[in-house]
Amino acid sequence: MKYLNLIREKDLQQLVINRQAQRPVQGTAKEIKFMPVVKLHIPYTHCLWLLSELDEDFIAFGLCQIHCAELGSVWLDELLDLDIDGLKVVQDTTFQPTMTIGDYARWQIGTVDCFCCNEKEPVDPTLIHWLPTRSGLSSLATSTYQFH
Repeated sequence: MKYLNLIREKDLQQLVINRQAQRPVQGTAKEIKFMPVVKLHIPYTHCLWLLSELDEDFIAFGLCQIHCAELGSVWLDELLDLDIDGLKVVQDTTFQPTMTIGDYARWQIGTVDCFCCNEKEPVDPTLIHWLPTRSGLSSLATSTYQFH
């Protein structure tokens, strides 16, 4: 499987298990708030993906940061193909999560410099209590709410 070049097998399996557990409760008050299973990044850049679920089409859900942080979906094929001046996406196998995906998103929104507008992102305190629902797929990441 080509994704083993990107994510360890045991982590791929856990991502799928999480998605299967989430599917029946998605969009309800019982939705599961997972910790990330995988941290992917491009070395020497701010590109980062903390992933918690993976569906049968190899679309993962988690915190995605290219320019600004957002909760959303990313197709693993896009990550495999991503190349920035010879740097490819790699897994940080030493990563040990300490928070849920939502907690990482709230933390990241409050601390990340926004490279899109080159200034510190203002944080709307009402926004950080809302977690986006999964929706669609666009280039590299998408979500209902973008934190920019």
